[in-house]
Amino acid sequence: MEITSLLQCFLWNSSDHLASGGAKVTWDKICLPNEEEGLGVKNLEMWNQATMVKHQWNTHTHTH
Repeated sequence: MEITSLLQCFLWNSSDHLASGGAKVTWDKICLPNEEEGLGVKNLEMWNQATMVKHQWNTHTHTH
């Protein structure tokens, strides 16, 4: 996902999103809530999937 790649580049101060190494923390760890020692950054791929499923559920259950 391009947006996630841009967020990662910003966080790790990298202008090249394909640069290897340098990351001290995994993206999954960064996306954890603050209470779980993460930074609370929203995982956009997971968020997008959840909203798509919710939309499908609403469409299915609210048919006339």
